[in-house]
Amino acid sequence: MSQPESAAMPPTDEPGPSPTSHVELTSPEPPTQPLVKSYSPPKADALTFPTQEAFLESLEPISIEEVNDNNRRCPICWKAYGEKPDPGFDNTEMPVKLRCGHIFGDKCLASTFGLPETVRHSLKPLSFDGASAGCLLGSKLEAWLRTSAAVPEQHVQKLEDMLLAADGDKLFGEYWWIILQGMIALLQQL
Repeated sequence: MSQPESAAMPPTDEPGPSPTSHVELTSPEPPTQPLVKSYSPPKADALTFPTQEAFLESLEPISIEEVNDNNRRCPICWKAYGEKPDPGFDNTEMPVKLRCGHIFGDKCLASTFGLPETVRHSLKPLSFDGASAGCLLGSKLEAWLRTSAAVPEQHVQKLEDMLLAADGDKLFGEYWWIILQGMIALLQQL
């Protein structure tokens, strides 16, 4: 078997590619900079609104006649400006102009950029008497514990010890402590 001509050639001092110049002999160095620049949100400038309310207050109502014939629909919901509302809804869109000159429907912008209404919930202690929700929760937990092999008895005992040793009402709060006491009572019956 004969060697190729390039392998049989003696090395020369002339500049140029050597017969092995196409072979990479070392492993490449890992990149020193990340390949993808991480995201950073745009910075506020003089044109940035300080609040959502300020943005909504800046919307300029315009008449439908001022809108080009080809653009007389809200680009968000596609409802024609001034069209009667759908039954049971207050969704008649009227055109408003942003300070950049774009035109949208007032209801769509209000629902997209408006603040949600505050909803308050009052918590009540859970009762474990009779046919209460606490009693139902406890019975379901008890049934699960009786049929589940996933809760070995030593884990149940550790939970009981931990909860009973703690200052429960201070640690868990009055509402959760009542629930946990009911659960402990059910676990002790098992």
